[in-house]
Amino acid sequence: MKQTFNIPAGCTVGSIEQDGDKVIIEFKSEYTPKRGDVCVMTTDTGQDVIILVESVLCEKIRTFAHFWTRDNSLYIYGKIITFSTDTFRPATEEEKQLLFSKLKEKGKRFNPDKMCIEDDVWMPEYGEKYYFLSMYGAILNETNTLHSADKYSLSIGNCFKTKEAAEKVDMEAYKAHLKAFFDKYPKQ
Repeated sequence: MKQTFNIPAGCTVGSIEQDGDKVIIEFKSEYTPKRGDVCVMTTDTGQDVIILVESVLCEKIRTFAHFWTRDNSLYIYGKIITFSTDTFRPATEEEKQLLFSKLKEKGKRFNPDKMCIEDDVWMPEYGEKYYFLSMYGAILNETNTLHSADKYSLSIGNCFKTKEAAEKVDMEAYKAHLKAFFDKYPKQ
């Protein structure tokens, strides 16, 4: 009798043993994830996890973010314990985009230059119009000329692509944000 099966993607056969009437096949991953990689781990239950790798140490992976596809669960700055049966491969472009879109839904993005997760804040280009809240709560608009007033608005996150986006700002939260900013960086 002949039995065939597919070798998991990204793996090679490490060893084959016979234990009584059973054949034990150990698979080895051909791919080792490293810092900044987006990879996919497939667990022994067939669950795929898209991982943005922070570090790998033995059987523990620290992640900038990871997304469990079956559960539709995103975790930011977490860790995953791996097992010898888990396999790894580089993520496809579609899988990378899925992870990045899940981060964007949470208002976050990955900065590959700084190797960190940060708030996904829209910033107007030079010459582009933006909206901002005045200190009295009025919604005003300006064109970014990199004038000191523009730089100030940009530095504290007080810039919005649309008037509607600026209208969604909770004024009490905005005032608390400004107070915290000025407490941290008092005028000198």
